[in-house]
Amino acid sequence: MTDPAWPLAQHVHRTSFADLPASTVESVRHTDGRSVSIPTTIPFGAPRNPLSAVKFAEKFRDCAGNAVRPLAGAGVDATLAAIGRLETMPDARVLLAPFAA
Repeated sequence: MTDPAWPLAQHVHRTSFADLPASTVESVRHTDGRSVSIPTTIPFGAPRNPLSAVKFAEKFRDCAGNAVRPLAGAGVDATLAAIGRLETMPDARVLLAPFAA
């Protein structure tokens, strides 16, 4: 893997969000022995703290606009509309069409 964060990621150990209480304390120990702790809550978008439809659309637009192959305007709108119909659509490949353009 060529991601420069990969060596650091090998030292991160995480419990499943399903196993965490509603709030917890995250701690980081530096190689020089210093430690930093911050209180955290279940992140937005986790199964126990889902995003509202409006927040989901905002996050999707932001991610789609900053992707390696950015998606904008009508492509984002079409994809969001398709996601809204996902449970009833006969073929989920419709979701991929805006990304192929």
